[in-house]
Formats: sequence, structure tokens, C-alpha cells
Amino acid sequence: LGYGTGTAWYKGGDDTDIDEKCKEAIKTAIKLGFHHIDGAEVYNTERELGLAIKESEVAREKLFVTTKVIKNIGDIPNAIDMSLKKLQLDYVDLYLIHSPDFAKSDSDLQTAWAVMEKVRESGKAKSIGVSNYKVPQLTATLKTATHGGHDGELRTYMREHNIAAEAYGPLVPITKAKPGPCDEIFAALAKKYYVSEGEIALRWCIDQDVVPITTSAKEWRMSDYLRCMTFKLTPKENYPWGKKGKSSLSAVLCSKTPGTGFEIEEDKEYAEMWLGDYPILPAKDLKTGKELHKILDENKEQLLGKTCVQKFDGVLPYLPKILSISKALPLQIHPNKKLSEELHTKNPEKFPDPNHKPEIAIALGPFEVFAGWKDQREIESLFGGFETLQKFVPGKPTKFDHETLKQICLKILQASDEDVAATQKDLAEISREKYGKQAYILDLLPRLQEQYSKEDPGNLVALLYDDEPPNLEGDAIYVPADAPHAYLSGDIVECMARSNNVLNTGFCPRADRDDIELFTSALTFGPHNAEEVKLGTRKTDKSKNGKTTEYAPPMSEFNMLKTCLESGETETIRAIAGPSVLIATSGAGKLTADGQTHDIKEGYIFFVGQGVEVTYDASSGLTVYQAYAE
Repeated sequence: LGYGTGTAWYKGGDDTDIDEKCKEAIKTAIKLGFHHIDGAEVYNTERELGLAIKESEVAREKLFVTTKVIKNIGDIPNAIDMSLKKLQLDYVDLYLIHSPDFAKSDSDLQTAWAVMEKVRESGKAKSIGVSNYKVPQLTATLKTATHGGHDGELRTYMREHNIAAEAYGPLVPITKAKPGPCDEIFAALAKKYYVSEGEIALRWCIDQDVVPITTSAKEWRMSDYLRCMTFKLTPKENYPWGKKGKSSLSAVLCSKTPGTGFEIEEDKEYAEMWLGDYPILPAKDLKTGKELHKILDENKEQLLGKTCVQKFDGVLPYLPKILSISKALPLQIHPNKKLSEELHTKNPEKFPDPNHKPEIAIALGPFEVFAGWKDQREIESLFGGFETLQKFVPGKPTKFDHETLKQICLKILQASDEDVAATQKDLAEISREKYGKQAYILDLLPRLQEQYSKEDPGNLVALLYDDEPPNLEGDAIYVPADAPHAYLSGDIVECMARSNNVLNTGFCPRADRDDIELFTSALTFGPHNAEEVKLGTRKTDKSKNGKTTEYAPPMSEFNMLKTCLESGETETIRAIAGPSVLIATSGAGKLTADGQTHDIKEGYIFFVGQGVEVTYDASSGLTVYQAYAE
């Protein structure tokens, strides 16, 4: 994904006056992770691009810089020298002929290309190419070329001749061509993936092996555009942190859910299985295929109950999922309700709802998670005692309080890639004896580095969490809004308040990290140990036969029931004054509700309307998780 310095930034006339807004916008783009920068002599912004690169202090080898020639096409050697001088660079990564319009014959095209090849041989351009050429111009150029690598015909021709393609107007269908034939498609895909239509347009280009070039002066929009690098336009979501193939419980359960037609591919990661009515991946009626949210819209009081309709605006107030985790999810927080309302008002594309998102996670096996801060005395011992970490401590505090921890987080997240990597190198050279009870750090850091990189600031923020990531097999945790957390490994039942708001800032690509100041300002610094995050179970008055326990987080949107039956055992769940969604995670048997009996097996999912009693008869060991609200 490239950042363009033409279009909105084009300057007519003399290029000696520096456009500060343009320069600062390019600097912001580089800071956010746009390392492919597209320029041209005709834009008259090469000086701004050169200054932005210099002031950004990003290593040259990390940048991919393009410029183009057309004004001085008659003297290409002098043109590249002038461009390099303005850019303050020794070379560009890609040098293009901006247009074929200068040529009066095929011979003119071939002569210009021969000079471009000499520019490449000189080292002043790593690669060369053309812009705005069609098949006839490409054909003529390639007849004499020794170095050569959008409409369907052109793209086909380019693929056949090993020529990479860039798109300089990928957002035109969104910004300038409405109404158009793709409007409904863009809207539907944006809703499905919960991103903007612009991100869909950019991602489509990337999925076609076309490099899109875009631009903006707004930092939040640049950040949003970079999100197109974090998903693919595929029928199913395959997050890189998911487990592969049949090792993923979410995939196994989904493959056994009737009506999905889902088949597991052993070389793919499978991370999440969604069970509710949320717009991205809503559940559907097995017989009719109708989406659950549409069924609820038509029968709100009957299925949700009058109280829940009034309390939760006529929708399911929760979203259950099955997660299968092979490596750390992004270090994240979910903003509280007040902040969510503010963020949604300011930027509804990025924060699609005004709700908070506290959540619970119930381990279905061994489960590792970062979700509890260390005791402040342990943090002080680590960050005050090791010289390489002291640079992240603000001033010389007499004691480490919440504000100190917030500033430590801020300094870590603002640190350069080089500082983050160097700090971890220093920590690796400290003897295990000096760490004392925190010696686990020597094993943890290499694991995190392998999953993401040595430059990821999440590796250092992880040092603030409680000792080793706790093994919570068979247990549950509660993560309130504003509490930073990251799941590390395991299979879990997750349930959250109905929201998709999240702030990420570690264990993810730089392009996917959110505003650091916003993240740290929203932080809370409780709980202070792993035990405090645990969510215990209690007996429930919903059970008639005592085979069910209940998880009751301190929130109003949902509770979770867990029913465990041996072969031949029976349990009845009393009628609940609100809607339920349930899934069998193991075993088999019968489910009877509202006078009808159904098979229930591993992977089977049911919606239960308010006021309906449910009975389970197990034919083999049966475990059912049931989220409900009332």
C-alpha cells in the first residue's frame, strides 16, 4: 500500500516554496507505517518528500520511494539527477516514465526505455517502469527492452509479461463515481468486515496483486487505510493468530455445525467461531437460512421479552464466540461506555458503535493470558533495578503509582524500533540469578519475539503483567472495559457485551496500532494479580437437577451457564426471562424445548427465546455453554 504525494498535493508553477502541510502529512504517513511513498517531478512535491524522509529519521532501506519523469523526458539522465537532489537521496527504488504521450512513434518509446535501462544500470534506480501505458505502448516498448518485468486486457497482458501493476485511483468508485455498479457490493462488504468502503477498495486491489496508491491529510484516515493490510476479502476470516487445521477447536466445532458446509483445510489458521446476531457474521436459521437479527427484528417481544427489548434496544446484548489461539492476540483495551460514545461520534467508521465491551473467557483446556498487572513493588524492582529499563521511568518517582505505570507504558509504546530491540538484547544478557522470581522473562521474550518481532513494543509492556502468564485450565477470567489484555494460547469460550470497539497497540503490525496517547489515557491499572482476574462459578437457580453452574460477571449484559452431564444424565434449565444462545462443545444427546425434541451434538448451536424451558438428555458426556440475558 503506497502513499501518494500528487493529486491533493499537486503544486503548479515554481517548486521552490515548501508546502509544510504536504511535508507534515508525508511524515505522518511514514510514522504510521506507509513505507512505500509515490512521487513525481510533475507534482512539484519532491522537495517536500525529501525533507519528510530526512526528518522522519527512518532508515533508508525501510522505505520504497518512487518518482516519475515526464517534464524532462528528453533528458532522462539529467531528470533523475535533479529528482535525486530534491529528494536528498542517492537512489530511488522505482523510476517511471509518467506517460506515453510524449512519443510520436514506437521508436520514441523504445529510445526512452533504453535510456531508462541505463539509469537502472547506474544504480540511481533499483527498478524502472512505466505509467499510463496501454497494451500497444507496452508491446512496442518490450520489443527492444532488455529489462521488463486497468482493465482486464491490460492486467492479463501484464501478468503474462511479468509486469507488476500499481493503481493510482483505487478509491475512485467510492469518492468520484457514485452512483455506480459496485455501490451495493462495497456497502455489503464494508458491513461484513466492519471496515470502511475505502478499505474494501484498497484490499480488493491488493488481493488482485495490484499495488494501490492513496493519500490523505488526515491521520485517522491514513491509519484506517492501513487496516486494509490486516484482512483479506475471503468468505471466511483466517486470523494469523489462530490454530491451524484440526488443531483449532473453533474449526472443528464449525465443521460439525449443521448447515455451514464448512470444511477444514490443514494449512489454514482458524481463530474464531461467532454464535450471535452481530452484523459481520450473523447466525442463520438452519431451515430457512434467514439471519438471526432479522428474525429478532420481526419478533422482538416474543423472543427477547419486553424487559430486554427496553433494556437493550431490541438486540442480543452479548456476542458469544469460540476462540482458538496459537500466538498472542494484539495487546488491546476495549474503551468504556463514555469513551466509546465519544469515539463513535468523532469517527464512526473506526468505532462502529457507542457501547462498551467487557468480556469473559472460559478455558476449554490449557489457557495462557496477559490480564493482570504485577504488584507495583515488583514493577518498581524490575524497572528501577535494571538500567536498560530505567529510561522508560519518568523522572525519579519516590514510589510507583498508577500515573507512573501509565507513563512507563507511554514511553515504551513511543520508543523507536531500535530502542525496543536493543532493550530486549540487554535484558537477554542479564543473568537468571539477578532476575530472581522474575527469571521467567528470559524464556518469555524469545517466545514473543518469534511470534511477532524484536521491535514490537508489546514485548516490553508484557513485563508489567503478573509474573508468568497463568494457566487457567477449566477456569474463567473477567476483563473489564479499559483493562489491557492479550490472550496468548488456548481454546476458549468468549462472551462479550455487544460491541466491536477496540484499541490495539502491541503484538500486531505497526499499521494496525492505534493512537498511543489515546490508548494510555484510557488505561486502568487494576487488577493487580492473576488471581484478581479469575471469575469463579456459583450454583444457579436456573438448574432443576444441579448439573449446571453459572458464571456471573459484574455487568448487566449477560451471564453464562455451563451444563456438564455424564451418559444417561438429565438436566432442565428453567425458563429465563430473556434470550439465550447455546453451543455444545462436547458429547451428544437430545434437547427438548417448547414441545419439540432435537439432536444436540458437538458443534450444534441453538437460540432459545425468552420464557422457554430447556431439557438435556445426554447419550454421551455432554457439555453445553449457554449465554443469556434477562
